[in-house]
Amino acid sequence: LARRLHGASVVITFDPDPQTVLSPATAPPALMSVASRLRHFQSLGVAWAIVLPFSRRFARMSARQFIQRVLVGRLHAAALMVGEAFMFGRNRLGDMELLRAIGPTSGMRVVALQSICRGGAPVSSSRIRRMIHDGRLAQARRLLGRPVTLEGVVVGGAGRGRRLGFPTANLKLIPQALPPQGVYAVTVRVGAKAWSGVMNLGTRPTFGAGPVICEAHLFGFSGTLRGRSASVSLMARLR
Repeated sequence: LARRLHGASVVITFDPDPQTVLSPATAPPALMSVASRLRHFQSLGVAWAIVLPFSRRFARMSARQFIQRVLVGRLHAAALMVGEAFMFGRNRLGDMELLRAIGPTSGMRVVALQSICRGGAPVSSSRIRRMIHDGRLAQARRLLGRPVTLEGVVVGGAGRGRRLGFPTANLKLIPQALPPQGVYAVTVRVGAKAWSGVMNLGTRPTFGAGPVICEAHLFGFSGTLRGRSASVSLMARLR
């Protein structure tokens, strides 16, 4: 559509997630970081991604103000594509009816996208979170279009794995949706490099040293990754 209109494709997203600002006690865990979100947008061919800082002050903006100030005033949007159940603005009073009423008078075409269904139900973040929580990784993968992936930063560990000949990456995970504790076959990516491995999520059963967020043994790796951002794609649960 952007090409047909001789324009640029733009995705608008928020950081932090609005629910973590407005209702932090009940906000659901994230499925990916903002950085990963931007990488996925880029891989899909999106020309621009705009991250709007979300705050309680921003949340007080009415739906009409958001349309006029952001979509029309700042972005000069020629077309807007949103989910058919999209709601926005203060107290979530903005909806498709309002967009269709205001859009044409502002020179903005409004397109409602129907939900994508898999297995007889719409694909949604809440549905994917339930699958991850229950350990239904194959089902979650079908809805995501990619493996369930954990993200974090490599931190120092006790060094036991290296002394035993198993290069280990200990990850401090960002807040995110987590699968059940267990041992998983994984692919660990740091920058452009990737290694297969086995990850323990939960406690260290061998040494009884208390809880650990994420400990991955990397096959064929030598060196150090401390301080680097890493992603762990869960390929299968082993036990």
